Amino acid sequence: MTDDFNRTTIENGPPEGWAEAELGSLCHHPQYGWTTSATKDRSGLRLLRTTDISSGQVEWGLVPVCKKEPDDPQKYVLSPGDIVVSRAGSVGVSYLVGDCPRAVFASYLIRLRPVQPIPSEFISLFLKSPGYWDAVTEHSAGIAVPNINATKLARMIVPVPPLAEQKRIVAMVEKLLARVNAARERLAKVPAILKRFRQSVLAAACSGRLTADWRAAHPDIEPASELLREVTEHRRKSWRKERYRDPIPPEPPDDAELPDGWAWASLEGVASQVVDCPHATPKWTDHGRLCVRTTNFHPGRLDLSEVRYVSDGTFAERIKRLVPQPADILYSREGGILGIACMIPEGVELCMGQRMMLIRPYPALSATFYMHVLNSELILSRVRDLTGGTASPHLNVGDIKAFAVPVPPAPEQHEIVRRVEALFKLADTIEQRVTAGTQRADRLTQAVLAKAFRGELVPTEAELARREGRSYEPASALLDRIKAEREAASLARERVRKVGARPTRKPPKGIQFKRAAIAAYAIVRLHDRPTFGRTQLEKLLYLTQSHLGIDLAMEFQRKAAGPFDAEIHKLESLAGKRGWFTTHKRETFGYRYQPGDRIDDRVGAAGPILSDRRNEMDRLLDLFARMKTEQAELFATVFAAWNDFLLGGRQPSEEDIIREIRENWHEAKERFAAERIKSCIEWIRWERFVPRGVGAHTVR
Repeated sequence: MTDDFNRTTIENGPPEGWAEAELGSLCHHPQYGWTTSATKDRSGLRLLRTTDISSGQVEWGLVPVCKKEPDDPQKYVLSPGDIVVSRAGSVGVSYLVGDCPRAVFASYLIRLRPVQPIPSEFISLFLKSPGYWDAVTEHSAGIAVPNINATKLARMIVPVPPLAEQKRIVAMVEKLLARVNAARERLAKVPAILKRFRQSVLAAACSGRLTADWRAAHPDIEPASELLREVTEHRRKSWRKERYRDPIPPEPPDDAELPDGWAWASLEGVASQVVDCPHATPKWTDHGRLCVRTTNFHPGRLDLSEVRYVSDGTFAERIKRLVPQPADILYSREGGILGIACMIPEGVELCMGQRMMLIRPYPALSATFYMHVLNSELILSRVRDLTGGTASPHLNVGDIKAFAVPVPPAPEQHEIVRRVEALFKLADTIEQRVTAGTQRADRLTQAVLAKAFRGELVPTEAELARREGRSYEPASALLDRIKAEREAASLARERVRKVGARPTRKPPKGIQFKRAAIAAYAIVRLHDRPTFGRTQLEKLLYLTQSHLGIDLAMEFQRKAAGPFDAEIHKLESLAGKRGWFTTHKRETFGYRYQPGDRIDDRVGAAGPILSDRRNEMDRLLDLFARMKTEQAELFATVFAAWNDFLLGGRQPSEEDIIREIRENWHEAKERFAAERIKSCIEWIRWERFVPRGVGAHTVR
């Protein structure tokens, strides 16, 4: 298989303004999860597994906790916007994490964290699209144990529209699929309803309620006591006198009542044979005689769509005790498939595998009726009583023989079977319609996603731009911008990683003039505000570099009122000498600025530097004009802590940011309460200042 297996290119090329990119270039480095087993403890760090996401939804209340927590839990803690992909089992199934309890992800999941500004929702849609599934299927074909790894996942090719178009696609898909998903959710509830319905039918059958009208119409039917006498006589004749023993007496539930004419018996009392399977594991062959496993068992039905075989010799050995016959009941007595009864169909010859028994009711009784009894809540509740709390649940042969079962008159048994099967047929018909409806919903979902990634679902950004007479950023420019920002972030991380408290730096030529232009632009607007001074200017310079993405070659430190860079003192000195602005100590606290005679020179130079980011700078200045000094400090601090996580390749949770500020910044930051930091995080989201991992990492 060639290495380009995973291309999901669009026929006739991508739409205008689109591009193609590897999934790995749109996400931070894919990460495997934490390796540990799960426990059923009620408290602790939750462990999200492949089985938890296989349905496409997560019931967090059912997610278990880690048996052993990682030494550094933050390395694996999930945050909103994370996407986890199953690499084994339900290969390729993905889940977009929303609000969730504190949890890590297991080793058979791969975490993807889309880089800013790519929406996580867009990547999540791609991971459900036909193109993605074609790639997963192609990769898994021919592999004994289907799987996908992080490397292959990262190299999948994603059709990428311009950013604004990505957001429109997400909105349109969510709108179109809202009703489909609602229908799918309603359909998903039906199997559980039908399961309860079938159990209600069986409960009515076993209690006599199902045929109360029939008994009223047939008052002269011979009672079950006569039937049991006949069965007992048959039993005595078939046993040698010296070996004969009476069947186990029944012990019915205390609250169980039977109609007049019915009786109780033990399962042994109504069965001519109750035979356990051979205990040796059968030696399987590629062809030969049929040997059933408990995986073939379904309540009331033996599924022979996937079967295993044994040789003639093994078959003969396994039927020595009793040759299975059509209408014999097979019953699972051990393992995960426990307490399920089905019947051997006509025309089928088989031997038993493991973990099962064969039950053959007396000819005078209905085998089908007793199959239904074994699948009813009457017996299932007894099974739970016998196996509850055991690590390896199983039923002893003696316990099964002692099951208390109802014995209706023989004609009523057949009437019960007729009514049960008529009602079950109705349930089966509904189930088939639900399956068909679910398949239609799935096909519609895939059709919508296919159109979305062909560029046919919403107007393209190129079309809208022409119609509105404006320019737009094509996907190629977006990808170039992301690449440049990631390279800059990588260099910043490398600089921080180097041994030594702070790397030496030589500011680029003319950088002070660039810094002064930004400072002058802010000072002209804000100098007459009573709270504007050195602290707020520092925060504006930081946000210019880390939010606007304008490189000022500044290295901000985690000081008490940080982010702070001592270079501001050189800037203030140069500005005073050049007549741009002067710095004055306040009578109370801090420093303020006064525009100089030549400040317009620097303000004019700010225009080309800000370029298309001028509107965003003006928005920042408008906000700072209304902020007190401490509010500006908190805003910049939260932004910096959040941005540092992104530069390190990790999408933080709110708890991560709070902990980073209060524990890993400066002791002075402890004055910011957790709730206040959380409110600031929400404000940043509301005001659309979410960090993108741009600029340089702050240093301690």
